[in-house]
Amino acid sequence: MTRRTKKGSLIASLIVLIASSAMLLVVTLALIGIEHPVLSSIIKLLDQHLSFAADGALWGLIPLPIIGLSLFFMILAWRGGKRIFLIIIPLALGMSYTLYTLSHMVVESS
Repeated sequence: MTRRTKKGSLIASLIVLIASSAMLLVVTLALIGIEHPVLSSIIKLLDQHLSFAADGALWGLIPLPIIGLSLFFMILAWRGGKRIFLIIIPLALGMSYTLYTLSHMVVESS
């Protein structure tokens, strides 16, 4: 793997790590019950667009940091020269989207 690819994957993994850490912080603060206007607006935005719970429950935001951290580790593993992770990363994202879609379909059908 070239030096440029390793540098790009390191930057991508750091961006994913920072985003998933921020999401983990937001979800944790919301689950322990801290009230703040900025936190409420972020939770509302995440709940409308990325929540796995169609009914607006906070537990639907828990998979987001887990998916982000798993993507971080997959990008780091790809950085080690294993080209199979080029296939696994889009596959994991596709499976996450399928879970997201199915969770909303189950809630709406009942």
